Amino acid sequence: MKTDAAGNMVWNKFFGGTDVDRGLSVKQTSDGGYILTGYTASSGAGLDDLLLIKTDSLGNAQWQNTFGGSGRDYGNSVIQSSDGGFVVTGYTLSYGAGGDDLWIVKTNELGNQLWSKTLGGAQSDVGNYLIETSDGSFVITGHTLSFGAGLHDVWLIKLASVIPVELVSFSASVIGNDIELKWVTASEINNKGFEIEKCLTQTPTKEEGFIDWISLGFVRGNGTSTEMNSYEFVDQNLEPGKYSYRLKQIDYDGSFSFSNIVEAEVFAPDEFSLEQNYPNPFNPTTVISWQSPVGSHQTLKIYDVLGNEVATLVDEYREAGRFKVEFYASNLASGLYFYKLTAGNYSATRKMILMK
Repeated sequence: MKTDAAGNMVWNKFFGGTDVDRGLSVKQTSDGGYILTGYTASSGAGLDDLLLIKTDSLGNAQWQNTFGGSGRDYGNSVIQSSDGGFVVTGYTLSYGAGGDDLWIVKTNELGNQLWSKTLGGAQSDVGNYLIETSDGSFVITGHTLSFGAGLHDVWLIKLASVIPVELVSFSASVIGNDIELKWVTASEINNKGFEIEKCLTQTPTKEEGFIDWISLGFVRGNGTSTEMNSYEFVDQNLEPGKYSYRLKQIDYDGSFSFSNIVEAEVFAPDEFSLEQNYPNPFNPTTVISWQSPVGSHQTLKIYDVLGNEVATLVDEYREAGRFKVEFYASNLASGLYFYKLTAGNYSATRKMILMK
């Protein structure tokens, strides 16, 4: 509800669905609009999810996001930070050490989560209010049952550093039908590792909020380190198209932060090609690669010198792209073999040598 200086209502707005939806904190933003936090049981991932709503100056919703897991998660206080994004504190039952853990969530200007952090022990620990200080840190007050002298002790916290890992580079490069991700850290503090995420939308936009992310895998970190560390991950056998990736760096206490987003595009080949296997000669494993500019039913078969078929590696329809398969020949005798690719009207044969 918006009032004039005398308390007379100017306008009012409603937000929510068929279940409980509550607003617990509101601040005016730099553009004259408003940012609200609270919780919702009408949408989200769990019982109650932290709710963040941005409106214009007339209270019309510009975007709305929820944060949380399978438990109850609440936002008690929200501010707009100096970088134009938003910071919320409250508590979570979905993450942390147990019971209610104090929870801080940082977003960008569109409400997309950049990082979150939990603080607390096995009992109830709640954040009720926060401010940003002149040095860019955040000061939070609330209460704790896990620490202190009594039942509920006042808890005052200053976050000197909220991002435990200094990421100095993150890049993506295309190798055939694979995309190789590489990143380097200058230092690490309590770094459990990196979850690699890919966006299901090939060309995500700010308006979409980057919400369609899936996890591809996890790369273990180096804990606490003052040295530069290099990491890599390969997303294999991709269809032609543009792909977006980000890193979710996870601390040992469950806190996490997101990297910037990198993009790479896999292009469809413009001609058929069957490559020489590698290694060659081989014992007992080799890799055969080929490319196809169109989708077709493809077969890849192995023959001995008498023309007898000894193995079928591929016999299926495949879209246009670049492919590779591993041939394991431990049950075959040493000697000369042939591999033949048939794709539509295209056919090619190459020699390879098994040397045991």
